[in-house]
Amino acid sequence: MVIQEGSMGTFVQKVNPITNQMGWELEDENYDYQQEIARSMYADMLHDYDRNKKYYAALKKAIDIQHSKGKKAHVLDIGTGTGLLSMMAANCGADSIVACEGFPPIAEIARIVISDNSLSERIKVVSKRSTELKVGPGLDLEWKANILVTEVFDTELIGEGAVETFNHANKHLLEENSIIVPWTSDVYAILMDSKLLTSFNRIQPRFDFFKPITANETTLTEFQALDDGEGNTLCVYWTLDMDQDGETVVSCAPEFVEPTPWRDHWMQAVYHLKNPTLVSKGDKVELVSKHDQYSMWFDIHKSESPYDLDSLQMPACSCGLHGIVPRTRLYAMNDSKRWTKFMKILRGIKKDSNILYLGDTSLLPLAVASMGAKKVFCIEESALPYSVMDQMIRHNKLEEVVTLVKDHNKDLLTAPIDFVIGEPYFRDSSYPWDGIKLWYLASKLAPNATIYPGKMRILGVPMEFEHLHKIRAPLEQVEGFDVSSFDKLIESASERSDSEVDVQPMFEYPGKILSPPQCLLELTLAGELPEKSLQNSGKFTINSEGAFHGVVLWAEWDYGCALISTGLQDGERSFDMGSRQGVYFNKELCNVSPQETVTYEMFDDGYQLNCTHFHDVERDSDQPPPAKKPSIAFYCKLCDSI
Repeated sequence: MVIQEGSMGTFVQKVNPITNQMGWELEDENYDYQQEIARSMYADMLHDYDRNKKYYAALKKAIDIQHSKGKKAHVLDIGTGTGLLSMMAANCGADSIVACEGFPPIAEIARIVISDNSLSERIKVVSKRSTELKVGPGLDLEWKANILVTEVFDTELIGEGAVETFNHANKHLLEENSIIVPWTSDVYAILMDSKLLTSFNRIQPRFDFFKPITANETTLTEFQALDDGEGNTLCVYWTLDMDQDGETVVSCAPEFVEPTPWRDHWMQAVYHLKNPTLVSKGDKVELVSKHDQYSMWFDIHKSESPYDLDSLQMPACSCGLHGIVPRTRLYAMNDSKRWTKFMKILRGIKKDSNILYLGDTSLLPLAVASMGAKKVFCIEESALPYSVMDQMIRHNKLEEVVTLVKDHNKDLLTAPIDFVIGEPYFRDSSYPWDGIKLWYLASKLAPNATIYPGKMRILGVPMEFEHLHKIRAPLEQVEGFDVSSFDKLIESASERSDSEVDVQPMFEYPGKILSPPQCLLELTLAGELPEKSLQNSGKFTINSEGAFHGVVLWAEWDYGCALISTGLQDGERSFDMGSRQGVYFNKELCNVSPQETVTYEMFDDGYQLNCTHFHDVERDSDQPPPAKKPSIAFYCKLCDSI
């Protein structure tokens, strides 16, 4: 959609992540529309070449089967997106094709992409959900289809409403004995003993699609344990039989089961078992599986033991903790390396001091209270987090030392504060450096106290990603079809509504580090927040040849005697699993070589980090320039603060 010059704008309410104050920013009048389009971005799926080829092969086989029976091939494509599957059907000789798409902006781009490929006369696009389609002369479908192709799956297989979609289509939109692509799916589960995955779930005590699909079903599967251990976690994945014969299969298996192509849209799911079970090698174990229309859940027991099937109910959190913190936060609360550093930090705080903990759900105030603090104040403004924190305080019998208050109000602190401590962690933070909110709050609540951490640094490192860059990379062509119009729509919508810096858990995405980490900005968290802007500039010196896909950014918190990093870990080339990092993606591919440099400029306005620019790569004069010199600009999320 083109925004004409002089058009009216829209005021959008935004929250400053540092001060929590509300403010208004003027955006163009189509801001909400553009944001919806950006949120619907699924180009990473279209980069899944294995998936694309197998859908293509299965469609050709289905169309050929109908033709071999002397029938016309009438294809219904549910959730068409870019129109890719419909265009495949057209190239395979389908006699009629109806593509439905429930999101109007994407339906419109499907029409454009189909037109770009000169297939508008072959494909009818209907901007409706499949459950709203009507069949009959002059209606959405002139007649019932005899081939259904769709991709309505998620990591959990049925979470996008696949059960309802297939059941409705079978009943209302398809002829009997139609062909469905994909035809069936198999779900696999691997029982695991994993301390790592368990640390993402709980705080340690101590430090066939053609047939109607049953909406509620229970299945029992017996297997034999391969080793001794505690069965506490299930790794679940699925496969799609695309063509009824098992010749064309899309698999989401993890790499330790079989080598599979990269796909970021369908991954393995981890299910934490409510009642972990000790098993020995050779034990027969029964897996109990249940599902409704949208979810699956599981339990295990030894086959020799009786089991009440009615006892397995959909899991729900009873402690409250899982409703207020993400899995990565639970991991951070269990991280033994981090806790070793925190204990060193806390031992340096004078006993009999009055402490103010600033941040959200944490074990840190309990730890400092247990180590001899006179009084510890902890603030939780929301009801559920307050209740969870109160439970933890009472469970550890620290009510006399730890005072929980419900408001960031200085008058509620009944003793003069000597030290302010924080991890820092705030639930409403998106970026690692949003923890600077600790400084802002400390300046209001305890301006004379010593703050731990005393400094914050923003660090960055240029990287070549193995696959992560594909989630932002343009498609241009997929299986021979021109989808550049889709690229332009997504790029335009993202530029208008998204920050230049994404947030990703980098431990999940392998890559190659191209230079030593560089400190982009350092702030001392003491006294009043600065009124004058701080400026800094520098350069990354490339020490490894590779494709420069982007810059990974994180915060490092300096407590004097220890550093807590939310990015690269001490002496390691791996990223913190308890945090997400900022990622700036280059808009153009740039290959770099050792000794080349990337320069940057950064300035800070008080507690709002305005922007950084990464300039063109500098090359030695005797080196040939690249075919196209990159122009790279990175803007920090805090630019968007009020």
